[in-house]
Amino acid sequence: MFFVAGCSNQIAGIYDQSEDLGKRDKDVVETHGKVTNTQYLDDFIKNVQEHEDDEVRVVHYTTEGDLVFTYLSYDGEEIDYELDTSNDRYSAGERVEKTCKGIERKDRSEETVYQLTCGKGEKPIDVLTISHDSNTQDQFELKFSYDKGNQVTVDTVDHSLSVQSESNSMKKKDFYFTNEERNKIYKLLVMENYMQGKDLAGTCRAKPEYSLKIIVNGSEKKFEWSSCDSGDDVEKMTEMVEEMIDIVEETDSYRKVFS
Repeated sequence: MFFVAGCSNQIAGIYDQSEDLGKRDKDVVETHGKVTNTQYLDDFIKNVQEHEDDEVRVVHYTTEGDLVFTYLSYDGEEIDYELDTSNDRYSAGERVEKTCKGIERKDRSEETVYQLTCGKGEKPIDVLTISHDSNTQDQFELKFSYDKGNQVTVDTVDHSLSVQSESNSMKKKDFYFTNEERNKIYKLLVMENYMQGKDLAGTCRAKPEYSLKIIVNGSEKKFEWSSCDSGDDVEKMTEMVEEMIDIVEETDSYRKVFS
């Protein structure tokens, strides 16, 4: 069912992914803590719950640049699990296979774990762990604006909250998220794979409804769009920022503006 390409072009830990990965449309890729395409694991869990055949591959890059593959396939009854470390120079270089009965996603405050349940009494297998503890980053800041009748801007660099309406405007200094609020926002960004490019084309408004700049360890990403735009990622990005808005509007600072 699965094909793994050989490691013919490994040079000093650098891989030609076009050959080694045998890249697939449904690869979940983890590279030194950065994860892309987690939606394929979520889809896999959903299909298992609905007894529909599915398969997915998780590709993990080690610190040295070697590749570790995890294969999951479901036939409507059981999950076949295979861990392939044969390309990892610093492991036993073996393949481990198991038949498992279930898979679930466990959302915790600082991490999300995709976990397999196999034989009775066996320890669950962690297929993928995604950290979203903002404190593990040397820098995590954002500037976030949204227009819901009032233009609201949160800027964690200068610690400000600005609210502008047609008749009035104000700017509150000394605005801070709590650690819990920061982690909730960081989790939303990580689970939405914010480091990937986003299709937010098809502008429907002269002024974007949402503007989001993310700064992590000196690296910046900026997105601007409106909920009525036609890009492929508009719906999911809008769902994400609507959750961010809920977090902002539940803060003490925001509530005091409208008290």
